[in-house]
Amino acid sequence: MRHTRILAIIYASILATACSDPVNDTPADNPQSGTDLHTVTLRATHDTPTRTDFDGTSTSWVDGDAMSVILDRNGEQQAVKFTLTDAAEGAFEGSIKTVDLDAEYDIYAVYPYNEQKTTADNKNDKALFDIGSARQTQQGASASHVAAYDPLTGSVKAVSLDNISLRMHHTATLIRLGLHNATGSTISGITSATITAPTTTALAASHTIDLTDGSVEVAGEQMSNTIELTVKESGEIAPDATFTLWAAAAPFEIADGQTP
Repeated sequence: MRHTRILAIIYASILATACSDPVNDTPADNPQSGTDLHTVTLRATHDTPTRTDFDGTSTSWVDGDAMSVILDRNGEQQAVKFTLTDAAEGAFEGSIKTVDLDAEYDIYAVYPYNEQKTTADNKNDKALFDIGSARQTQQGASASHVAAYDPLTGSVKAVSLDNISLRMHHTATLIRLGLHNATGSTISGITSATITAPTTTALAASHTIDLTDGSVEVAGEQMSNTIELTVKESGEIAPDATFTLWAAAAPFEIADGQTP
């Protein structure tokens, strides 16, 4: 995953807008080479989380970032790779085969891009991705590692190619644990932590993501109810100070009477 972000709890959002321009030069290795192509640009910027009061939230993109975008026009679909072209503006571009530039499209997107895990078959607008991970590594106090386990999805219906606005949603749950040093003396730091949920609760698993509505379902029987978090270079923790641990988990529910 090449997306470095500090994430809010599930379903905090980023905002993507788009514009389109014709393109004449088509790379020779483009599978749509020789057809009429149109370039569409998505500009993704940070939006304030709507479900949690989360301090320190930020969104940034790095070279190589890409997302899968499905364009649906009256049941005729194209699955297109959109690649980052401007990290500062969060601009992504993709070349699509067009029939009518004035037509309206339904747009479904998922980040990160994975051709093998995203479908466009007119029947199953779904993607298969891992959400959460049984083993995660935190560097210092940074939460950036959680981005690797948190696919983003977004959709919008009946829009023209030059007027696309996508709101991307997180699929993972962000777990934040504050460890308070109440010993009265400095401790050398923390190297690991284990987060455990009830046996039937999946904290990490492969999920089928419905791109039309963003809903997720556990796919298959391989799941983990435990997250092993390795912490590197936490540094010393002073008396009365708090060190924060971060982990990304799959969406989960804890029944009444149970504790994680």
